[in-house]
Amino acid sequence: MKRMTILSAMAATVAGMTAQVNAPEIDGYLSRGTLMYRDQNYQGAIDQLTQLKRMSPDSHQAEEADFYIALSRLYRGELSEARQLLEAFVGDYPSSSHMLTALMSIADCDFYESEYEQALARYNAIPESALDLAAAEDYRYRKAYSLMKLDDWDAAMNGFASLRSTKRYSNAARFYQGYIYYAQGDYSKAKELLSSVNTSTAPGNRADYYLTQIAFTEGDYDKALSMARKAMNTVAEFTPEMQRIAGESLYNLGDEAEAVTYLEKYVAATNDPKPSALYILGVSQYKSGDLDEAVSTLGPVTACDDAMGQSAYLYIGQAYLKQGNVNSALLALEKAYRMDYDKKVQETAFYNYAVAKMEGGRTPFGSSVTMFEDFLRRYPDSRYAPSVQEYLVTGYMTDNNYEKALASIERIKRPSSAILTAKQRVLYILGSRDLAAGNVSQALKRFQGAKALSSQNKAMATECDLWIGDCYYRQGKYTEASKAYSDYLRYSGANSSNRMLATYDLGYSRFGEKRYSEARQNFEKVVKQPGNLGQDIVADSYNRIGDCHYYASAFSEAAANYDKAYSLNPEAGDYALFQKAMMRGLARDYKGKLEIIDDMMSRYPTSGLMPSALLEKAESYVALNRADDAVKVYRDLVKRYPTTSQGRNGYLQLAITLMSQGNRRQAIDTYKEVISSYPTSEEARVASDDLKRIYADDGNLDDYAKF
Repeated sequence: MKRMTILSAMAATVAGMTAQVNAPEIDGYLSRGTLMYRDQNYQGAIDQLTQLKRMSPDSHQAEEADFYIALSRLYRGELSEARQLLEAFVGDYPSSSHMLTALMSIADCDFYESEYEQALARYNAIPESALDLAAAEDYRYRKAYSLMKLDDWDAAMNGFASLRSTKRYSNAARFYQGYIYYAQGDYSKAKELLSSVNTSTAPGNRADYYLTQIAFTEGDYDKALSMARKAMNTVAEFTPEMQRIAGESLYNLGDEAEAVTYLEKYVAATNDPKPSALYILGVSQYKSGDLDEAVSTLGPVTACDDAMGQSAYLYIGQAYLKQGNVNSALLALEKAYRMDYDKKVQETAFYNYAVAKMEGGRTPFGSSVTMFEDFLRRYPDSRYAPSVQEYLVTGYMTDNNYEKALASIERIKRPSSAILTAKQRVLYILGSRDLAAGNVSQALKRFQGAKALSSQNKAMATECDLWIGDCYYRQGKYTEASKAYSDYLRYSGANSSNRMLATYDLGYSRFGEKRYSEARQNFEKVVKQPGNLGQDIVADSYNRIGDCHYYASAFSEAAANYDKAYSLNPEAGDYALFQKAMMRGLARDYKGKLEIIDDMMSRYPTSGLMPSALLEKAESYVALNRADDAVKVYRDLVKRYPTTSQGRNGYLQLAITLMSQGNRRQAIDTYKEVISSYPTSEEARVASDDLKRIYADDGNLDDYAKF
């Protein structure tokens, strides 16, 4: 009877569960979705739970749906979507019982995307003690793997050691410990561990690959050959490397013919073959008379700065010689004889180089420059040394290698006039390059050095004055800049193409010195006779003339020149219009000022002068007693440009204007906003003083102190 009761109860429970799963209501979708998730039918789970979300679920149902949809995305490999959903889940349900799993899953997204440093940081933020056994094992494994990928070998080794006794990760832990020993060069321990793993499943199926590498590295070529042949078909991605090991092992065992067979397969299957394999193939091709193939195959090997690279250069040079390509042979042979890893190769290369040179080969200067420098180092007192020195300098300049040309010149104890002329030109060119790169101090030194050699080329020395002026101007040394520009104008010819440019630059340096009258004269010369200067520079000169008049309080003259600047270059006319408006304001024509500012703002809505224009517009309204309009503009200014100095000032002026209107509460709030937003600014200091007076007038200094 009791058994019957139990069976009946079970049947009732199953029936209830079935009814719940098949129910069309929200609970039915939730039950089906979670069951599909547990059955790893992740797309089905997403479909069911997404439908649930459309049915106005309660908070618990929505939480469960969001959680399992996010995990389903994760296990479908949709990492970007999963991350977004999980991060949203953490933010939406901070008290969820799934929080730990959600945080772990976000870390897993980083892990699966190979963002190991970020994954590790996330794992470390999760207390392992709060995880169940399976999750804790996953946690330790992924942390150890991330540490290994970040080359934190010791910590990774300890992490894998803690997994050695687990059922799921024991084999992987031993494999990765073996790999770490391999990467550290401890082949004895690596072999011990890698030999003990189960090779029928990943990652243990890769163990033979590393064991083969160890045998080859240790010079046990018979064993390496045997293991490579066996491992070729274990993991497809390792097949080419095993072919290389087999080929190079055979080569070291003296079987070159079979070695080439393997290595040809390896090279054909690899985008970036190792130089050792290419060297063996290239030498074999050279010996068999396939000279074009040998040169092509050995080419990448020459990137190796070692005996193999030196030998590759030798074979390439000899191949070119056999083809009659003497110049190319010289290039390769010179490389070979300048490398001293293998003295015999060096000797052979030098001999071949000398023979090719004697047969009439010619090389570009840059390829033989080192030879001449070696000559000077070995034979500093030779009677040919002066000629070699001049050849070096000329060659460097021909190759546009001016830094080396200058260094070579500086080593010459008694330079000839030709060398000094070359030095002046080198300094001039290097100075212009330094200035273009923003290295102003270095450029100035170069130009001054070139100018000091004026006896070699006076015209070039004069051009240096123009550059020297530019350097001083960029450094803010306007007096020195003015002198340099003046020197240029004094010594350059009347027909010099840069005279008007120098005049324009002199105007700017004098403007920087606040010598406005003299600056205006320079700019007036430019607008009267611009020469080859562009219309934009002429327009800019009119702007500066206007500025000079402005500083002299000649506002109508300033406005007239701003008009000319605008008419010449309306595309960049925002400054001219703005300044013209300012002149109207200084003449107390506030309506006219407003009209021009509105025109400027409509024409140039992206102008950098927009904050200033809004501030001036508001202040003009204040001057016209149109406080309401001023308030609107101030509000627009602080909304659009809160971080600018004009925005800060606008906040303060808004408070003052509101106060003048009797809007005491709004004014106080605005003063507080100024102080809170810009606590270290001058505007905040003024606002604080005003606010203090207001509170004092109200008898509420305690409230002020609290604020």
